This record gives sequence, C-alpha cells and structure tokens, in this order.
Amino acid sequence: MAAAVGNDDVKGSAMGNTLKSMNTTRLRLKYKNLAIFICMLAIQGALVYGFYVREHWFSNLRLSYLTEVYLPTYDYALASGIFGDPKSLFPSYNVTYHFSPTLSVPVLLYHGVMEEADDENINISRFREHMFTLKSAGYETVSLEDFYDFLKGNKNLPTKSFLLTFDDGRKDSYYPVDPILKALNYEATIFIITNTLDLKKSSYYLSSREIEQMERSGRWTIGSHSVNGHGSIEIDNQGESAPFFSNLRWLSQPELISGGRLEESDEFTARITKDLIDSRKRLENLLDKPIISFAFPFGDFGERTVNFPEVAGIVIERARQIYSILFFQFATGKIYSQNYFYSQIYTGGSVGGSDEGTLVKRIGVDANWTGEKLLHVLETGAAKPLPHHDNFSTDRGWASTNWGVVEFFPSRLRLAARSEGSGSVAILDGSRLWKNYEVKADVVWPKGSNIYLWGRVQDSGNYAACNFGKSLVHVEQVVGGGKVKVIRGETHDNIFPEEGFEIGMRAHGRTIECLLNGEVLVATEFLDESLSEGGIGFKTWDAEFNNSELIIRDVSVQELL
Repeated sequence: MAAAVGNDDVKGSAMGNTLKSMNTTRLRLKYKNLAIFICMLAIQGALVYGFYVREHWFSNLRLSYLTEVYLPTYDYALASGIFGDPKSLFPSYNVTYHFSPTLSVPVLLYHGVMEEADDENINISRFREHMFTLKSAGYETVSLEDFYDFLKGNKNLPTKSFLLTFDDGRKDSYYPVDPILKALNYEATIFIITNTLDLKKSSYYLSSREIEQMERSGRWTIGSHSVNGHGSIEIDNQGESAPFFSNLRWLSQPELISGGRLEESDEFTARITKDLIDSRKRLENLLDKPIISFAFPFGDFGERTVNFPEVAGIVIERARQIYSILFFQFATGKIYSQNYFYSQIYTGGSVGGSDEGTLVKRIGVDANWTGEKLLHVLETGAAKPLPHHDNFSTDRGWASTNWGVVEFFPSRLRLAARSEGSGSVAILDGSRLWKNYEVKADVVWPKGSNIYLWGRVQDSGNYAACNFGKSLVHVEQVVGGGKVKVIRGETHDNIFPEEGFEIGMRAHGRTIECLLNGEVLVATEFLDESLSEGGIGFKTWDAEFNNSELIIRDVSVQELL
C-alpha cells in the first residue's frame, strides 16, 4: 500500500514539473511574442517617423533624379572616398596650394532643374555637367555671407570663386540640386516668393518645412524674392498689366469718370516698401535668423517700366534700407558681368553700413550652354591683369551693350549700326579695375562720321573717350549718366587710310591723351576725379542710320607707372 502511495507522489511530482515547464514555455513565448510585437511597433514607428521627416523626398522622387543625379554623384563620392580627392573623376582638377585672392566674383542664376529644358529652366544632365565642369576647372562656391564680406572689402576670396543662386523657391531647384551640392561640397542661395508658403501641399513650390531643412543642411542660404512682386499689376483701365516693382498700379475708383486712377508716387513707395519688409519678416520668423539678401523679381528694378520713369531710384533706395545685398540681371549701362570688392560701380558711392546695400550683377545661365561654354563665360569675364593683348584669335570677352551689332571673327572684332540705328559699342569685360594705362588699337574704318576709343569705363554712364572725327579729335567724358562733355578738342587734317591705322589713348591720373599713329593730337589734365579707374571699349557712330562701322584687328594695353 505504501509503495502505491509513493508511486502516486512521484507521478504527481512529475506532472507538476511538466505543468511548470509548460507554463514557463508559455511565458517565454508570451514575452517573445510581446518583444516581437514591440519591435514591429518600433520598426513601424521608425518608418512612419522617417516618412514624416522625409515625406518630401518620397513625394518628390523621380526616376530621372536617380539616373541623372544620384548615380553620377554616388560614383564621384565613392571615388573621392577611396582616393581622397576628385582627381579620379576630374583629371584636370586644379588644386590650389597657395592662396591667391580673386579680384572679381561671378554670380550664377538658375531657375528650375527639370527633365526637359525650356527658355527658363535647365535640363538635369546639363546642370550636372555645368557643376562638374566648374569643379574640374577648380571653381568653388562661396557662401552668401563670405560673398558679402568680399564686396565690402573685408574678406579675401580665392581665385575661381563663384556664388550659385536659384530663384522662385521651387522644388525642382532643390531635389535635383542638393545631392550634387553635397557630393561636390558646394553650396547655394535660393530666393523665396513668400506668398507661396501659404499654399497647401504645393507640388511646385517649397514648403516651410522643406525650407527649414534646407537651411539646416548648411548647404543652402535663404533669401527673399518678394511677397507679391513676382507677378504683374494692372496699370490702366483697359486691363493692361506690367511688372509689380516697375510701374504705378491702376486703382479702380468707379466714382471717377475714368473709372479709376494711377497711384501716386508716395502710394507706390508705400506698396513696394510693405512688400519688401513683409517678405523679409516672414522668412526671419520662419528661420529665426536675419535675411540679408533680396533678388528683384525678373531681375528688374525699373528697366521694364511703362508708366513711371523715376521708378529705379525709388526701388533701389527703399530696398537698400531693408536688405544688405540686392541682386539683378538687367540694367541699362551695367556692362561688366562679374562683381568687384569696392562695388561703387553699382551703389554710386562707397560701401559702408548695412543701410547702404550692394547691388549685385547675376549671370543668367542659358539652358543651352555646355559646361565648356559656361566655363568660357566665367573665364573671359574675370578681372584681367595688365599688360593685355588681343589679336582676336579667340574671344576674350568683348561685351555688347545691346546697342548695335558686335560680331567676333577670328582676327577681328566688328562693330556696326543696325538698320534703324546710329552706332554700336563694345566693352572689354574684366577690365574694370585698370587705372593708368596706354591702349593702342589697329583699326579699319569702313564708314561713319566718328569712331571712339573709350577709357576708364565704369559703365555706359561713366567713362572718358577719344572721339576721332574726319577733321577733329576730342577728349570727352560722361559722368553720372549725364551728357557728353568735351574737355578739350582740336581740329586736324589727317587722312584715315582705308587699309587701316592705329588709334590710341593714354590715361594717367587726370590726364588723357588721344593718339593717331603714335602722335598725340589732343591732351587734357582735367578729367573728372571720379574717373580714376575703369576699362576700355570702342564705339562707332553716324547720324545717318545704318551708316557706321568699325573693325578692330589688334589691341594692346600697357600699364603706365
């Protein structure tokens, strides 16, 4: 009997151990499932959070971005990581071992970077080609802050520096561009139309969150492109429209016989001032940092006026009081393509406090330019040293003022009037900093009453000139955009050979001498003090339309000590 009881105890104990083991297994399985569930939740949460943070990347992903942006830049980044520098992809890359300060800095302007190019927007592969070509040639971007310090004369920048900018605050200025900037260690500035920040889930314009992320990356600086200025306003009772910043608005007032009136000058000033201030404040509130730059919509601050000729002075004055740097593309008389540290050429005076502002020229990049063409534009527009010689074997950057015809041919440069024009002008880009020099030019004069050798050219409203007529030679000057003033003039009986001759100018201090075949025909010591430096140019003119022409075959410029 006792043995039977003992067996039952053993069986009970075994059963208890089995139940205990089963409970332990169940508990472990429960915890394991719970752990898996928690991990799945964590993974899902991470994915949701990642999608929330990078939602814009997912929603803006394009196959073209993968093939035209990510893969090429990945190859570049991989090569740089293995070999330590870009030489594997860019054999001609010029590593600068000794710092050489630049005298001029170009500013490039792009809009959208798209699958298909059009008049305003560039193809993705072509933009990539531009950036890789510049990197290969040793060009590096600079920050907006460093560029501003350069303009004020407070910072030296290395040669081959450039500022990269985009207008309008578009998504297609960001997503195809940012991976390229990151790979090449480049940075850019983008100008935002701030009324687009109110759009809900725009597929075209950047959102506030995207702009914040761009700024945090360190690769992008944000600037203003107005609130409502990137558009047109009505300027008469017929519904004609014209640019916001360049014209007086038509105010509808039914009680008037005309049905309305144009706003007064003070009303115009108040309207544009409010736009300039509101745009800056909107971005400063978003990013919690000062906004120092403004890009004029359409690059225009008065050139496209229809009904308000005085507009340019008002717009510039108001904008300078609000922003430190002002960007433009189009302005009558602003010839040189790059920007210099003194900036008097654009501000009309010395650069000082933040209330003055600096007006900066931008190069609107043509979507059809190859990388080599863009490189040529930058290199021929850069500040040129003296001495300088040009036999026109290649184009060295002769800039047209869009008045008349300027044609480059191997071995000559041709200036001629259009069918309904009186003359033409060409300026040597990059010569803005020249001071004391002698220029000689071998020319042919097929027709026209006067040819001009320009010196100390700051812009088309500030320069000196040797005016060669059929029976006279004058030293002339134009200052502050005013009228031509003859400082000194002489008559002569020289004959201008049809096969060609040499004209020349010596500029030293306030002295200007005009030469024909090496002989001084007229001289003066009373050049305006403001014309202490500036480049060279040529002009042809005749009172009769389509009757002036000048051919330049050789130019040499020597510095005078």
